[in-house]
Amino acid sequence: MKGLFYGWKLVIVTIVILFVAYGIRGSFGLFIRPLCSEFSSSRGAFSFAFTLSLITYGISSPLIGRLTDKFSPRLSVSIGGALIGLSMFLLSTATSLRHFYIYYGIIFGIGLSGIWPSCTSTINRFFVRKRGLANGIASSGISLGYFMTLGAAYSIEFLGWRQTFVVMGFLSFLCVALLGAIFMRRDPESMGLLPDGETETLNAPLNGQTGALRGLAPIEAIKKAEFWLVAALFSFTVAATYMLIIYLVPFVEDMGLGRRSEAAAALSLLGLISIVGRVSEGWLADRVGKLKALTVSSVTVIVSLISLIFVRDIRALYLIIVLFSFGYGIYPPLIGPLVADYCGRKNLSTIYGMINIFIALAEGLGPLFAGVVYDLTKSYFFTFLSGVLLEVLALGVIFILQRRPKAEGWD
Repeated sequence: MKGLFYGWKLVIVTIVILFVAYGIRGSFGLFIRPLCSEFSSSRGAFSFAFTLSLITYGISSPLIGRLTDKFSPRLSVSIGGALIGLSMFLLSTATSLRHFYIYYGIIFGIGLSGIWPSCTSTINRFFVRKRGLANGIASSGISLGYFMTLGAAYSIEFLGWRQTFVVMGFLSFLCVALLGAIFMRRDPESMGLLPDGETETLNAPLNGQTGALRGLAPIEAIKKAEFWLVAALFSFTVAATYMLIIYLVPFVEDMGLGRRSEAAAALSLLGLISIVGRVSEGWLADRVGKLKALTVSSVTVIVSLISLIFVRDIRALYLIIVLFSFGYGIYPPLIGPLVADYCGRKNLSTIYGMINIFIALAEGLGPLFAGVVYDLTKSYFFTFLSGVLLEVLALGVIFILQRRPKAEGWD
């Protein structure tokens, strides 16, 4: 790997970091039924721990983004990984739902805010021409993380949920905090390199000095309609998809479609197929455009959610999950590049973190809504129907953005 551009090394490290951090988060649904039973909790009350973690994540993201822009993603990722590990160790000692609100809702939420925004903004700084492809490959770590759910399901069954949290804690310290501290860098210019590994440019840095990155200041960004449109687009999409992702395991068990291990296999399948969406659409977005790729994502998710309303056996569920996973895999790699298109690279981490407030809130409210609706109706019909309506709204935002020019010369 001696002659490999450092940006691609970061992509590889990011895959591992995201695999562990988001594998831990993706396993939340596995704990819903056993812990609701142990703590005599409703689905809505337990799901609030997840919602609170996303609210905390959203509030923390701009602060972490500012820390990344001013210092280095090395600091934010290593601290984030350590906090995730700490939260897992504390969760293994929880004796009430209140502990879950503190340990998962607050500590885990703060820790997670140091991971994805820092990683994706760093990848966006190291790549311009290959930005979509690099983001697609790097974010496949999130999809791979769903394979952790299969191991977590068996761990809960044979070791218990407390020991499972301990194992997750060790993984976070070793694979997130440690790798972040060793490998993360701020930008290619600070290393005497150029984006994409180029050797010549009119703005090439001299003697290893950092080149001038261009882009909007955060206060300027929030005055642009495009800032709010991008925030709305991904908020609608995230709320729609995470209602299913977090409640997929309980859905399979509640509907009598299969056991927890089969539900975990469905989550693993989701992760596997979404990798195809992340990588292929990241590559495709560089050629046909990001908004067209996002249109494919929303339409695919709409068809999948409608199909889930009528599913009656596990084999049909697996087929629907394949379709859903492809659509779900498309949009995460495109958040950072779309923000960079409209706001530039200079303050990308900070602006991305500001948009993440709304995305995280939507991501948390989606599963909370699904839990409350199930408590009231013992059905998932209105949950899936609401997801369809949210994706229709996302298509409306895409239609508006297609008629607005992106900023030029800020790559």
